[in-house]
Amino acid sequence: MNLGKFHLNSVSRTKNIAYNLSKLSKAGDMFALYGEIGVGKTTFAKYFINQAAEKVMVPSPSYNIYFRYEC
Repeated sequence: MNLGKFHLNSVSRTKNIAYNLSKLSKAGDMFALYGEIGVGKTTFAKYFINQAAEKVMVPSPSYNIYFRYEC
């Protein structure tokens, strides 16, 4: 099933969409989250995962591929 694209421009909308998609999804479903650092991808993932499971720590995947070096 293709649910299309969602443009989330507030935390409350992000929470609402994440909770609703979590209820509709089943094992094996995939979602692509994209955007600049700090736009809410991890926030979406936290709401989505915590709706589907008990409180789970959801680290930002960005920090695994992005490192800042002070010179």
